[in-house]
Amino acid sequence: MQATGSISYREKMSWIASPFYFLADLPVELTESFQFFLSSKQSLLNESKELRLVNLQLKSKLQRFQTLQNENIELRKLLDILPLLTEKTQVARLLNVEVNPFSHRILINKGKNQGIYKGQPVMDANGVMGRVIEPLENSSEVLLITDAKHAIPVFNLRNGLRSIVKGTGISTKMQLLHVTDTQDFKVGDKLVTSGLGGQFPAGYPVGRIISIQFDPGKPFGHIKIRPSAALNASRQVLLIWPLEQPG
Repeated sequence: MQATGSISYREKMSWIASPFYFLADLPVELTESFQFFLSSKQSLLNESKELRLVNLQLKSKLQRFQTLQNENIELRKLLDILPLLTEKTQVARLLNVEVNPFSHRILINKGKNQGIYKGQPVMDANGVMGRVIEPLENSSEVLLITDAKHAIPVFNLRNGLRSIVKGTGISTKMQLLHVTDTQDFKVGDKLVTSGLGGQFPAGYPVGRIISIQFDPGKPFGHIKIRPSAALNASRQVLLIWPLEQPG
């Protein structure tokens, strides 16, 4: 009979062999752990890729929403001034902008089929933008007031003095022509359409004087004007039918 508390031969051999069993199982366990690690890593990479795609889509939708929100704000501003206008009007959308830096022109989505005519005044919610120079079937080309070929008769809202504002080819500046140092023009004066020439109705904002300079020996001063219209930002425009259209 085996003594109580003694260790059998089988138990001794089991203890001796157990490290070898562990070593024998180790490659299988390492392989399984590595495969699990690779699977988890790939899963995380796929999930990260999906999250980046969702984030990109959300950003795109947010930008589109902000664009639509800005367009709605711009359209509401146009609609707000409609009750103040006695002339017939029509809202149009900007289609294209001339990329030539020396030519300030835009394309709008209204043309002959909508009654648009050559020379028609175009404005935004802030002031005069320009005039139609080429009406097509369903679109029209508009010459902006900052183009060097554009000129518009104006008067000083403060004192009624008349002059002409001409484009300079720079999108943020125009110039006031034929002003002498004896005429009462000041920085900050607001200039509006005079109605002379019959092309633009009287009273529409054109720009504001931002600088005045007179050089000795020269008859006329250098007077710079900042346009009232948001020429580089407006996407909605307003077409005007003067009460007395030019023939």
